[in-house]
Amino acid sequence: MYATTQFLGRYSVWEELFPNVFPKDVQKQVLGSNKWVLDLYLFFISNRELEMAKDNWEDMLNILRTNFGGI
Repeated sequence: MYATTQFLGRYSVWEELFPNVFPKDVQKQVLGSNKWVLDLYLFFISNRELEMAKDNWEDMLNILRTNFGGI
């Protein structure tokens, strides 16, 4: 999980630095093979502030439950 979130954080920086190289269609190609990874990425992008993420904690847990049933 740590490696996945690290990658998603770095990928978001690449998207911001090089929007011509990493448009939305590339995002779906890179992250779309695992729907929960794409959903988690979109969650992080839309909840950049810690307070927002905390307020939507259950949404993130639901995304993770789709892949990790024991959560």
